[in-house]
Amino acid sequence: ISFVGGGAMAEAMIAGVIGAGVASPEEIKVGEPMEGRREHLKQKYHIRPLAGNSEVVDGADVVVLAVKPQQALTAMTDLGAALTAEQTVLSIVAGFKVAALMEGLGHAAVVRVMPNTPAQIGAGMSVWTATPEVSKAGLEAAGTILRSLGEEVYVPDEKLIEMATALSGCGHISPLSLLNAKERV
Repeated sequence: ISFVGGGAMAEAMIAGVIGAGVASPEEIKVGEPMEGRREHLKQKYHIRPLAGNSEVVDGADVVVLAVKPQQALTAMTDLGAALTAEQTVLSIVAGFKVAALMEGLGHAAVVRVMPNTPAQIGAGMSVWTATPEVSKAGLEAAGTILRSLGEEVYVPDEKLIEMATALSGCGHISPLSLLNAKERV
């Protein structure tokens, strides 16, 4: 698993996948431009942090795009040429829809997920979707990674991610109750 961006949500995911035994520290690479942040992640998790984005892609089955929205276009440009058709890109970039991710990356196998902040303590609720080009193995990997952060729900319609994000942000209704309500309608 490779991470493009080593911020708070990437760190939560790294802690989750290592803690759940989904991946060992040796199987995780992180592209992070800030030297202090790279050193922190290396010391705390014993992973391989690198300064550049394109280097972390090599050999990864899943590439997690975990940058801030204002950094996403640059990161996607860096990654596009380095990705292979077999790799799955799992994006946690807020506000970037599947079509924008596919266009920016020049890559079709994309998973879009909106984890929430309780994921940082393993109590998250992640709502996600995937393009038809994501392989069965890619879907299974995405689900496994997200379960290491708490609960996960796959939705076939990207619009449900927007609705779940709005509701989880207000803290009054869980995304799971929204999805269950939709099934009853």
